[in-house]
Amino acid sequence: MLVFPGGQSLDSPGPLEVFAVVSRQAQDDVAEAGPRYRTLLIGARPGPVRMASGLRLVADPGIDEIDGSGIHTLPVSAGIGDALDRQHAQREVVDWLRGAGAWMLAESGLLQGR
Repeated sequence: MLVFPGGQSLDSPGPLEVFAVVSRQAQDDVAEAGPRYRTLLIGARPGPVRMASGLRLVADPGIDEIDGSGIHTLPVSAGIGDALDRQHAQREVVDWLRGAGAWMLAESGLLQGR
């Protein structure tokens, strides 16, 4: 999950827990099955990210450590007002999202022939 300063903290841990529980349940159901999801908090850079509520989440890794090719599902924390404006101004994050999104679409076959 991609988190950013001023994002809504409620939108981050909850969805990550859902993916983690699904992964653990799948492993319990089929002993030789590996994890279905690897959950990560990704930030523009590794380290603490202060959410709108003041809660600090720790992003590890940063976007420069993830190329996007192995991403299956990429939730992005929501934000409102100034937080979104500041995030849109961070071109490195927007450009990374475009690249990660292109990898995800290509892997799914949706770009075939385009």
